[in-house]
Amino acid sequence: MYYIGIDAGGTKTAFGLFDQDKLLETLKMPTCHFNQVGFEKGAKILRAGVERLVDEYGIDVAQLKIAIGLAGYGKDLKINQKIEESLAEQLHIYDYTLTSDIHIALIGSLDNQDGIVVIAGTGTIAMALNNGNISRCGGWGYQIGDEGSAYWIGQQALGIFTKMADGRLNKTDLYDAIRKELNLDDDYGLISYISGLENKRTSIAALAKTVSELAERNDPHALGILEQAAQEVGMLVKTLAAQFPGKPIISYYGGVFGSEEFKKYFYQNLEEFDIRPSTKPPVHGALMLLQNQGR
Repeated sequence: MYYIGIDAGGTKTAFGLFDQDKLLETLKMPTCHFNQVGFEKGAKILRAGVERLVDEYGIDVAQLKIAIGLAGYGKDLKINQKIEESLAEQLHIYDYTLTSDIHIALIGSLDNQDGIVVIAGTGTIAMALNNGNISRCGGWGYQIGDEGSAYWIGQQALGIFTKMADGRLNKTDLYDAIRKELNLDDDYGLISYISGLENKRTSIAALAKTVSELAERNDPHALGILEQAAQEVGMLVKTLAAQFPGKPIISYYGGVFGSEEFKKYFYQNLEEFDIRPSTKPPVHGALMLLQNQGR
């Protein structure tokens, strides 16, 4: 039996092809998030990745199971229905299971143990597994939530840039870095830059890397943004941790944790907890989900 685990996040779509427990190949495709590419195109990206692996290895579809962990799939029933309809149209010949990206991250990160996993990538969300019960916190989307995410970090940096441009704040390296990164001829060029973005979420989230680099050079505003981001992400964890009788294991995943300064603040904010890096990546969590279903 072959398995394909798919981690479909806000920045990329990662595929892992397994022969039983053995990882044969990984594949990365663009994001298939419906907010960025639409429901139909997102489903087509998923199909294209699956077909590429199936064709390359000559896999009999009857001997294949797929688990898709999709960002944005979860609480909103109308959105869920649109996602399900789009996938049914594109993947109807396959045996697939659909869940959220945080669900497969939870399984992989904790290796099926009880605890909490938090994702801080383009968006933010946390999920807890407690005696077989799953609960979540955050994940409201970049328009109204996702505090502490890469998008949120980038948005905070742009807000500080405008204050420095006005003279409300003294200019630091952050001011020059934003102008250079966005290729601005003048400060007010930011307005037309933002209005002209085709993919606002991804483009603004990309600024989180700039903030991280500036924090390593001790820019005070960059450090402040990351400290606040870690507090916001920590709040997700603490909210879910209140459900446990003791202190649960905490695991984490996502590109924001690539910032050493953010990670330092994150650990400081949750110093009373047992924090462990992810045991396995989300595509392995998807594999484990499929294997658990067969037991």
